[in-house]
Amino acid sequence: MNAYLRKQIHCISCETSCLISPEKSVCSLYCEHIPFAVWPEVNIYFKNGVIEKFLMKYKNYLPSGFIFIDFSFANLRYFVKPDWVDYLISTKMHIILIADKRMSSLANYWLVNRQEIRGVIYSCDKEETIEQKIKRLFRGELANRRRGETLNRAEYSLLAHFIAGRGFKEIVELDQLKPKEVYVRKLRLENKFGCRTNAIFCQIAGQ
Repeated sequence: MNAYLRKQIHCISCETSCLISPEKSVCSLYCEHIPFAVWPEVNIYFKNGVIEKFLMKYKNYLPSGFIFIDFSFANLRYFVKPDWVDYLISTKMHIILIADKRMSSLANYWLVNRQEIRGVIYSCDKEETIEQKIKRLFRGELANRRRGETLNRAEYSLLAHFIAGRGFKEIVELDQLKPKEVYVRKLRLENKFGCRTNAIFCQIAGQ
């Protein structure tokens, strides 16, 4: 597993902020609160938003907690290989993606391919839709109805190549494709992300 995936996860249910992963702290073993968390823990505004918008407003009826994923373009590198899902499963918490506009097609890809993901909240969801989704999730139901387009396996594979830093010629050789096929996939990927691949490269370079 990539080192950048194994970032610490802390509970946000109370001010103690017990460590949940990669190893549970002693205090978490005796805590009476159901654990909730955000991942990755890089955006304090995201964390505060989850606490104020979800945890303080709605009651969870399940014995296990939830981990809310900051599925934003700024965190793109985290979400290409399946390692991130495997890592979060180990927390034994339910996984919810909070996806921004550019990342919705990739969020839908994982929603289709990993049943451990309970649902996606999209940036374009209205308040009443978000409320319905959270209430369903906190009752143990799914919120897995997709909105917008979904990356197919060919487009996802091309994205993974870009994240790995591979160039056009290398991708053609590795996948044994005609240049035109790679170009068509690139156009479809750009259309679903709503940006040129140059923006993806710039985002990766900044991480």
